[in-house]
Amino acid sequence: MSRRILVIVPPHPDAAPVLADAFRKGAPFLDADLSSADDAPFGALRERCYEAVVCWAERPEELGVVARIRTSSPSTRIFLVTSHATDGFRDLALQAGASSLLTETNSPARLVRQIESAVEPAATEEPPRRRRTDRVRLAPLPLLVSDNPAEAANLEQAIVKAGMFAPLPILRSSEEAVAYLSGTAPFANRERHPLPSLILLDFRGPGGPGLDLLGWIRQQDRLRHLPVIMLSAALDPEDIRNAYGLQANSYLIKPGTFDELVEMVKAIKLYWSSLNVGPGT
Repeated sequence: MSRRILVIVPPHPDAAPVLADAFRKGAPFLDADLSSADDAPFGALRERCYEAVVCWAERPEELGVVARIRTSSPSTRIFLVTSHATDGFRDLALQAGASSLLTETNSPARLVRQIESAVEPAATEEPPRRRRTDRVRLAPLPLLVSDNPAEAANLEQAIVKAGMFAPLPILRSSEEAVAYLSGTAPFANRERHPLPSLILLDFRGPGGPGLDLLGWIRQQDRLRHLPVIMLSAALDPEDIRNAYGLQANSYLIKPGTFDELVEMVKAIKLYWSSLNVGPGT
């Protein structure tokens, strides 16, 4: 019986025909649908019942495709082909949602054999019984909303250093955030701009637009359970009460040093990827 997979080919003019020929000759039992990243059916991965998705990346900024696949279909296996398999890159790829990394090779036939070997074991082995407490643990896919460019850049660096993969754009205002979360222009393509699994709201001043945005999020049916963390540089009791009154999940005071900020992001990552049990689990 053939195994159906999706192969998101690298952006080279001859990549698709060469790979198609290699799959036909070297792995006839793999039913490989080949697609470019622009045409890949990210929104329909579950419906099409792919056993795995194969994609390519060489740089951290190219790992967004992995996050898009993982967001669209949390249980689909993702095999990332790369020649840049350093420990740091591997960690980022796994954080983004890759199941495993395959070594890039100049031989399409050899690469196809690698893919076939990666796909087949899970298709032939009986999967272990899942305990009731078992669940898929994925790194958070955070969306950062900040009206302070310098603070946003600092936090983005801390996110990267903490190993929390963050392919989503930094939004500078409530208006941008509403457009992104609503899926309106310029963020109308949900495959390119997936919904986050966690929102970090970093606004200056108490009672500001961060609280208005939080209130709007909690009024949206599909967003009301989305975890929202408020970030602030000051300890303002009234602001804290208002934030929790609008159902913020957490209110954090940003530390004074970059190293402490990295540790705070690591704690966020640990809690939301490993410890917390959400309503969709």
